[in-house]
Amino acid sequence: MSNLIRFTSIDDSKRRKIIIAGAWILASCILMMSMCVSLAAQQPAAQAEEVQTMKFADAYDMKKLELQEKASETKEESRARRAKVKEVRDRIRAAEKQIKFALEGSGDISSVRNTFNAFMPGYVFARMTQTDKETLATLGEIREEFIDDYLSEKVRGGARQRVIQTTLPVLQSIVNGDKFDRAVRLNAVLTLGMIDSTPASRRTNTLPQPSADALRVLTQVFTSDVPLVLKIGALSGIQRHAEIDHLRTQSQMAGVNSIVNEALSIVQGQGTGSDNWPPEGKYWLKRRCIQVLGFLGQSEAVVDELVKIAADKDESKWLRFDAIAALGKMKLTGVDAQKVANVPKLVGEFVADSLEFESVDLKEKLDNLIATNILYDDVDLEKEGNADSGNRRPKRNIGLGFPGSEELTNQSSSDKDEIDLGPRVEIPTYHLNNSRRKVKIIAYTAKRTLESESLKPLVDAVLVAKLTTELGDFIDNSDVGIIDLSTLFWSPN
Repeated sequence: MSNLIRFTSIDDSKRRKIIIAGAWILASCILMMSMCVSLAAQQPAAQAEEVQTMKFADAYDMKKLELQEKASETKEESRARRAKVKEVRDRIRAAEKQIKFALEGSGDISSVRNTFNAFMPGYVFARMTQTDKETLATLGEIREEFIDDYLSEKVRGGARQRVIQTTLPVLQSIVNGDKFDRAVRLNAVLTLGMIDSTPASRRTNTLPQPSADALRVLTQVFTSDVPLVLKIGALSGIQRHAEIDHLRTQSQMAGVNSIVNEALSIVQGQGTGSDNWPPEGKYWLKRRCIQVLGFLGQSEAVVDELVKIAADKDESKWLRFDAIAALGKMKLTGVDAQKVANVPKLVGEFVADSLEFESVDLKEKLDNLIATNILYDDVDLEKEGNADSGNRRPKRNIGLGFPGSEELTNQSSSDKDEIDLGPRVEIPTYHLNNSRRKVKIIAYTAKRTLESESLKPLVDAVLVAKLTTELGDFIDNSDVGIIDLSTLFWSPN
């Protein structure tokens, strides 16, 4: 494990491969929230039936007025139509401002009850279901605006509960509505995952309380045979619930068993509806399920599956990474120590495998750089080099250490401390930095797992101490950057 990741420099005069760089590396590995397992791939090529939408109330329907525009309309007609559009737009802005002021102010929305009851279904929710290109392209912004306008941390108490009670049934009907556009249904699922019964407070430093009613809908979607993209969206919201609950002293999350059972089934390749999932969707969902099991799973069945994945060298590197990270998060109270006794060894092997992979990958990138330059530019970097400065090495004991050695070696005082080894080939720094980030996060996560308060009492303390020391040194040394190892390990041979 202590061997540096290496790539080679080429000495033109002797064609010797000189180690010139060592990079400890690592990259942010969690694919957090990149949950578009290609929405387009999930969407049918053609809709057999007309897509369902919720209609705008007449008072807030700008879309209808915009559709009335005609190339043949007169200036007077155009002016009148634009005036009506402005009137509707102003009415929408006034309603938004009025409701938001009441929600974030006194919290008493009785004074705006009529506006609230008409505006929420007649504009806010209807807007979420439209299928024009502009709306579909901005659903993420619409979702964020909804939370910011109606469920921000400033909205509390009865006003907040009123918004949630109004919102949840509508979102659930959209999620379960087969005739709604699939992107619209996904947006409803993601919105459910963002709803908090009690918001976080910066002032009191308290965690948010995600909505238990929203979680029930998310769990129903996750455990059902629904389009994969909806399952992914539901699991994303469930993971947010799980991460927040994991920070609490006492769990407040309901329905955990159903979630864990389905997540475990997916990891084992037996999830509900999995026969119809594309490979990239299965991979994404499996990774996310492993992460969720780290927060929620406490059974020996979950431990066995995570250990199995971590030990499987034929498995994807990042699935193994997720399994190791999950074992470091699990609460292992009551788990047989024999089930996890081998975890430190597995962690060490995984880190070693990852470093070997990055070493090979860097060497391949260097070889490809040389080959590409020969092929396209007719430039042999082994002869020409591509570094800003020459390939130089400290001259150690070159004069054999006796009086008069300077004269014998015919070296001037200006160059007696270095010897020029000729052209040097370097791969782009961004490749090195990318590898450095990846191995850094791998080492950090491995160390954190080994130091888990839940795991430490169940494993070999001496081995764990050795491994964590090595990993700590590794993490520190990875900050150094590109190193000319010949300055450290020079041999006149």
